[in-house]
Amino acid sequence: MDAAASRGRCGPNELPHARRRPLWWQLAAQFTDLFAVVLLVASALTFAAYGPQQPRDPGTFRLAVAILGVVVLNAAIGFGQEYSAERTAQSLQAMVPHTCRVLRDGERWELPARELVPGDVVVLRPGTRCRRTAAWSRHTRSR
Repeated sequence: MDAAASRGRCGPNELPHARRRPLWWQLAAQFTDLFAVVLLVASALTFAAYGPQQPRDPGTFRLAVAILGVVVLNAAIGFGQEYSAERTAQSLQAMVPHTCRVLRDGERWELPARELVPGDVVVLRPGTRCRRTAAWSRHTRSR
């Protein structure tokens, strides 16, 4: 088996990287769920009701501001949790080894996981930590 030819034919053994959305887009997305939209509409209607009132009721204005505050607080909490989860996932990805032991042409090799090719047999021992792309590669098949 010629590993270089296989790698040239199949490409590297890696999953495509997820495209990250800009931070401002992630924050703006927090305002698009149904709960936030309903509250934004309620706040807008309350502000609209406050405008033509004579005499103006300060309670109506406070209610509109409070509803808007709930939406902003909900978006801030959601954004913070999503951002934290992404950072945690990146940290965990960095902790996992990027190499694996394989049998190739009857010999044991320790290779970067991205260099696995069809026909490689991944050698796992108890306690071995491996990336999913190494153990369940798109190039491996069930037997």
